[in-house]
Amino acid sequence: MYSSRENATCTQEGAAAPTPTKLTCEQCFTKFLKPDQINMAVHFLDETSARSLASLCTQFEKGFPNITEEVFRHVLVDEVGVEGSTVAKLIQCLKDFGIVFDT
Repeated sequence: MYSSRENATCTQEGAAAPTPTKLTCEQCFTKFLKPDQINMAVHFLDETSARSLASLCTQFEKGFPNITEEVFRHVLVDEVGVEGSTVAKLIQCLKDFGIVFDT
């Protein structure tokens, strides 16, 4: 006689777990910040006339001069009003993507 179990799962021994997809710079910002916080961050950090998240991320990806982790944290916490724990998660997301802050 066949018996089924509710919520039974099947696993394959030795199967590789899926590799988590790294978020892009823009996805990191949109995951952790509200739209108005992103706009304020862009206002304070984007040194181009574009003043957009895409432009800001391009600057980060090229090696944003003079933006240390401490400066970035200060702007987001003190000027934009983002909680420190959220900023820490955003910074880690950006680093995971490959952003390197100035030293």
